[in-house]
Amino acid sequence: LVYDSAEGLLIAHEHGPRGGDEINIIEPGHNYGWPVITHGIDYTGAMITPFVEREGMEQPLLHWTPSIAPSGMTRYQGELFP
Repeated sequence: LVYDSAEGLLIAHEHGPRGGDEINIIEPGHNYGWPVITHGIDYTGAMITPFVEREGMEQPLLHWTPSIAPSGMTRYQGELFP
């Protein structure tokens, strides 16, 4: 998790199974769907769920399939990296 105090954002990354890695902006009372919705599949190749969206569940800001395997996160706001 990263809290951006300038923007007032709580940002989370999730390492999904065989894809479905996500970036989410966390807001109170919102449902981010796991395991009801996901863009990933089980490591055995089995489908976790047939759904990638569902009413009442938030979509990720970004998602990656295949996996990028996120393991840490920093929010940078500067001019060195556009």
